[in-house]
Amino acid sequence: METIESLEKPDYAGLFYLIPGNDEMTAASLFVMYVDERLQIDNESDEIKGRIVDGYGNATFKGRINQKEIQFTKRYDDETIKKFDSSFFDVDYKGKIVNDEKYMGTWFLKKGYPNPTLNDFLLRIIEDSNWDEECFVEVLNYARHIIEIVENETGERIERFRSESRSNPLLN
Repeated sequence: METIESLEKPDYAGLFYLIPGNDEMTAASLFVMYVDERLQIDNESDEIKGRIVDGYGNATFKGRINQKEIQFTKRYDDETIKKFDSSFFDVDYKGKIVNDEKYMGTWFLKKGYPNPTLNDFLLRIIEDSNWDEECFVEVLNYARHIIEIVENETGERIERFRSESRSNPLLN
C-alpha cells in the first residue's frame, strides 16, 4: 500500500466504523473527500462527484447532497479492489445532518455480502480552522498499515487489524 506524503485540504472528512468478525474490536477509519464536480439538480439538492482517500486506498464517488442529507456511492480503484478481493466494489453511504455541523448515517457494501450490515459513519465539512494536514496524513498512513489481508483456516481471504486505531482528528 502506498504511503501518503501530503494531502490537499479536502471538502469533507469522515469516519467509517468497521465491525470486523469474531473477536476483533470495532474500529474507525478516517477518509477524506474531494468534490471535483457539483451540479445543482433543483432548488435544494446538488449532484456531487469526486475522489476519496482512506485507509484502504483510493476511490471515486458520486451522489447527492443538500442541507438535510447526503447520499453517495464510493467505488474503489482497481488496485484497491485487487488487494481486498472482488467483494470490495461499491459502498453506499446515506446520512442526515446533525446539529447543522455534520452528517451521520450508515454505510454498507452493495455486493459480496448477502445480508449487508449497516455500519455507522460521520462526515464533517473541513474548514481552514479545522484542517491539520500533518495529523490527517499520519492517521491515514497508520490506517493503511494496520489493515492486513490473511487467509483463514478454509483458505478464504479476510481482513484483520494489526492493532488498535490511533487517535483520530475528527473525534477530538
